[in-house]
Amino acid sequence: MLHQRHWKLFTSAAVALAATALGAASAGPAQANGFPPDVTSAPDVARYDDAPSWSGGANCSGGFTPGAKRMQDWLRANWGSATIQGYSCRPNTANPSKTSIHGVGRASDWFRDAGNATHRAQVASFIARMSANGAAMARATGVQYWIWNRQQYSVQGTSVQRSGYSGPNPHTDHVHLEQNIAGSRLETSYWRLAGGWESLGGTLTADADVASWASGRLDVVARGPNNSVWHKTYQNGWYGWKDLGGQIIGGPTAVSWGPGRIDVFGRGTDNALHHKFWNGTAWSGWESLGGTITSDPDAASWASGRLDVFARGTNNSMFHKAYQGDQGGWYGWADLGGQFLGGPGAVSWGAGRIDLFGRGTNNALFHKYWNGQSWLP
Repeated sequence: MLHQRHWKLFTSAAVALAATALGAASAGPAQANGFPPDVTSAPDVARYDDAPSWSGGANCSGGFTPGAKRMQDWLRANWGSATIQGYSCRPNTANPSKTSIHGVGRASDWFRDAGNATHRAQVASFIARMSANGAAMARATGVQYWIWNRQQYSVQGTSVQRSGYSGPNPHTDHVHLEQNIAGSRLETSYWRLAGGWESLGGTLTADADVASWASGRLDVVARGPNNSVWHKTYQNGWYGWKDLGGQIIGGPTAVSWGPGRIDVFGRGTDNALHHKFWNGTAWSGWESLGGTITSDPDAASWASGRLDVFARGTNNSMFHKAYQGDQGGWYGWADLGGQFLGGPGAVSWGAGRIDLFGRGTNNALFHKYWNGQSWLP
C-alpha cells in the first residue's frame, strides 16, 4: 500500500548528500556482468500499479514474476551475493481488502542492514542510480516504489520522491522493492535492451545443452573452466552448479529416454566419445565409447532404453552409434556419409523415428532420417 505523505523531490544533489551521509564512496558500477550499462534516458512512463483485491489467494501469482527475478539478478550482479526474498500470498497488511504486492510476485525484499556501513553505501548507490537522469533507470526497469530505513521512495513523473515511512516495519534490515506490471513482465525498455534473459551464473567455456525427463524438470550441461562437464538442475527452482568430472573438448550434449534418466556425452581429449548417465539415484562414472570424432556430439532417444548418438568423423562425414538396452547395449559406429563443416543436430518425434541435420560444405542445411527400418533419402 502506497503511503504518500510529505513527499520530497529526490534530486541529484540530494542523492549525493544522502550518499555522503550514509557513507557511500561512489555509485555502483555502470555495467554489471550480464547486463547493459545504466540508461541515461528512457521512454517509459512512471506508473504505480496496485495489486488486485484480496480473494483468498486466487489472485496470487505462485511465485516471483520474470521481472522480479531479473531485478534480483541485477541487484546481485551490481552489489554482490545477498539474500533476496519476498514472495508471500497474503493480504496487504495496511489494507487487508487488497492482495499484497508480495502476493502477485512484484515485490522483493533485498536484505541490507542499515547498521552496516557497506550495506548503507550499497543502498545509497542503488538510490542514486535509480534517481539519476530523470529517474531513467527506475522507469526503464519498471521500479515503482521502495522502502528503506524508515524512508519511502516513489517514482513519479521523471523524479524519485521521498518521505518518512511510519509503517509497522521500519525496513532497517531490508529494502522493500516493487515493480509495476510492465517491469514485472520484462516489457520496459531496459529489460528489452538486456534481452529479457536471466543469468544462471557459472563460468562456461563451451556451448550448453539441456534435456528434460519430466514436466517441470530441466538438466543443463556445459563445459566449465577446468574442461570438465558441469550440471545445473531445475526442479521447483534452480539448484547450484555441480562438477560431473571428465575432460572434454567442446560442449557436451544431454538426452533423456524417460523419467529419472539423463545421458550425457562429450568429446574427450583423446577425441573418443565419452559417456556418463544418471539412473534416478546416482551418476555413473565416465566411460569411453571409442571412435574418433571431430565435432561436438548430439544425441536423441525415441524410446525407453534407446539412444542414438551422432558426431562428425575424421573424413568429415556423419557417424552414428546406437544403444538398445534390450538387445545387448551399444552397437558399433556406422558411417552415414555426407560432408559437414561442424557437428550434427538430432531429434526424435516418436518411436522408430530419428531426424538428423548438419551444415554441409556449401553452408546449406542437410537432412537425413531413420523411418524405423532404414536411413533415407
